[in-house]
Amino acid sequence: MAWTIFAPHPFKQSLVTLTSSDSFTSEFNHYSTSLTDSRESQSRLNVEKYQLYVEIATDVLQTQNKDQLNALKNFLNTLPSPTDIEAVLTEAVNQLEEIDIDSRDWVLKHSDYFMPELDLVSLAKNLVRSILTKQGLVEAQDFHFTTTGKLEMSTIAELALFTHSSEIEYTFIRDILADSF
Repeated sequence: MAWTIFAPHPFKQSLVTLTSSDSFTSEFNHYSTSLTDSRESQSRLNVEKYQLYVEIATDVLQTQNKDQLNALKNFLNTLPSPTDIEAVLTEAVNQLEEIDIDSRDWVLKHSDYFMPELDLVSLAKNLVRSILTKQGLVEAQDFHFTTTGKLEMSTIAELALFTHSSEIEYTFIRDILADSF
């Protein structure tokens, strides 16, 4: 079981389009901003190089060190586009779910360290929106985010979020939007 926001598309010849490959990410990408569209058109990162960057990022995240993370972000600035940087960081966080839960928890606790390259709070909010609107609930009527970012929702919306999200999705939302639960 892996926590995922974005994951690489199944590997193709020499180029990879950095889109989703599991149900959580494909649902999320479908309802999210145009990041996936721009990622598909802009990515020129080949599969081998992408995997190498992800491995390096995963190793750095396991150090749980802000200075190391800043050095990693500077290193990733050599990638062709900001969406490639986001994809590498996201996949590295995803891999932590399987190999190092403590490091994943550190990432979630310090999500602000990843800004602006990876905005976990916005991703969690978009995930909430996608799950609830897919269930026919209406933002500003059944749920909304306050000016301080807190999620407020009706009992029906709360039940829908719990029952129509996977354990991984719900945990991600709960951990990132901790003040809302």
